[in-house]
Parts: sequence; C-alpha cells; structure tokens
Amino acid sequence: MTSLFGVDLNYFSAYYADVYNAEIGFFTRQNQELIGNYLYADIFANIKISQCNLFICLEHPYAGLISNNYFATPHYPHSGLNFRWGLSWELWN
Repeated sequence: MTSLFGVDLNYFSAYYADVYNAEIGFFTRQNQELIGNYLYADIFANIKISQCNLFICLEHPYAGLISNNYFATPHYPHSGLNFRWGLSWELWN
C-alpha cells in the first residue's frame, strides 16, 4: 500500500479581469471591478492498494467561511465546496 497526501494552494492576486460580453460572444476589457486577492486550496489523497488506485479530493474546503468573493471573471464565480473521487483498477493478463 502506498499513499500520497497533500494540499494544493493557488493564490489569485487582484487584477482587472476581462468580462464576458454575451451580446458579441467575446471577452472585453474592463477597469471597474477588481477580482482576485484570495487563496484557493484543495486537499487530496492518492492511495494505491495492490491493483487498485483511489483518489479523493476536497476542493475549496473553507468556501463561504472567509469570504464569498471567489470569481474567475466578473459575474462568474469559482466553484464552491466540492468532493471528487476516482477509482481505477489494473486488470491482470
């Protein structure tokens, strides 16, 4: 059995992100709304038992506790609290 545990940290500095304009279907420049200046973290584990690989991840575990200003672009928020998992099985010949 082997296992790997970790934390993935991403810091988004404050900047004027391009805003999506649905009328023309493109992103356009804007200078009214700053987004960013927050830390985005994931906690994960990879576990291998014999022929089985298991992956579990808790994305953004503190969503809503510190702030609700987690935006990818203006008016389009990042995903909140997510739990993801995966399982793969190596078959023998």
